[in-house]
This record gives sequence, structure tokens and C-alpha cells, in this order.
Amino acid sequence: MATFEFDNPSGSAYFVIETITTSSFYTGETPKYMEGTWSVDGVKSQAGVTLDMAIPSASYALNGSGSFSINTINFVFTGSSQTNTNDTIYLDVSSFVDTTPSGFATETVTIYYANNSNSPYDTYLSNIGAGQTDSLITFYYGGTDQTYGNTIPYSIDGIGGTFSGGSNYNFGLVTSSFIAGVVVQPGYSIFEFAPNITIPIDTIQYRGTGEYTVTIS
Repeated sequence: MATFEFDNPSGSAYFVIETITTSSFYTGETPKYMEGTWSVDGVKSQAGVTLDMAIPSASYALNGSGSFSINTINFVFTGSSQTNTNDTIYLDVSSFVDTTPSGFATETVTIYYANNSNSPYDTYLSNIGAGQTDSLITFYYGGTDQTYGNTIPYSIDGIGGTFSGGSNYNFGLVTSSFIAGVVVQPGYSIFEFAPNITIPIDTIQYRGTGEYTVTIS
């Protein structure tokens, strides 16, 4: 039990006891049906890279092959059916309906999703998604640690680097649940707070309106 002694020299005022809950969440994961005070620590951004399939398309037209790699898994364009290996997925251009750069991108995304969740490639690709716009394919890391996503290697026709743009900044949320409130009348008054449950002291905050002093014991 807690006792609140008020000394109010002026008109009526109000005093409220609240419990506080804090949590955090990332962009795109906003909790629903929650009200509270929001603080922005930053925005969680996704790590990724965009590759232009016009590059291996031109390479294939010139040399009969072109390639790129995502997280150490190689994707090689060939002119005939080949057997995949533990680190290489072959894309048979002779089976492509459309052999333009945009067609290369379309076929690549289809073949990518047919393999990225299968062993042994799932170890390296299962958390990496792909999206297409014309001849461009954007590969993006879909795991929770976007800073880790910045370390994923890629290459296209031998030139590459790592995914970029990933960060783990988040939003913070403070919510409050009303527990008790009392009108503080002019003069001296006492309010005894005796809840029937245990409330940790570090989850309590007080709010009030008007001008008065309060002593808690």
C-alpha cells in the first residue's frame, strides 16, 4: 500500500497513477491496436543489391556464357541443359521463351525461387529474396539482422561487392495502462492506494494537473 498526502493551495486538481510498458519494433512491424507515446530511434532499412541482367545477357551473346553470384552461389547462363553442382546453378538459355535482357531477368527470378529454398542452396539463399523490374533484379536480405545483410557478397560477370543499405534502427513505443485517479480538492487530503495485485515500482509513473505538492509514503 502507498499513501499520498496532498497539499493543494488552489482550485481542484487531478492526480493519476499509471503503469508503463516499453517495447520496440522495426519498420513494417508496427503493432496494431496499441496506443502510447512513440519515440523514433531510426528506420530499419533492408540490405540489398540490384543487378542488371543486360550484362550477362550481352556476355552470353558474345561468349556463349555469362554469370553472377549471390552469397557464394554461382548462376551461370549456358546454351544447353547442365547438371547443377553444390555451388552452381545453371540457367539454360535455350529454354528461355524471351532472350532479351528483360527475359533473362524473368527467367532468372523464376529459376532462383525454384532453387533458393532447396538443399544445398538454402543455407546461403533462403533469407534472400528477389524482385524484377525490366532487366534489373534486386536481391534483398530478408532476415532480422540487416547489418549482417550488408556482409552478403555478390558479383556479376566478375565484378562485385557486398549488399548495402541495411540498418537495425527501430521505433520505440511507450504504453500506459490507467490504474487509479483521484480529484485533489483544495487544502490537505490523503489518498491510500492499495491494489490487489503486486505492481513493480519501476513500471509506475504519476501524472497530474493543477498546482499542489504530494508526499508519498
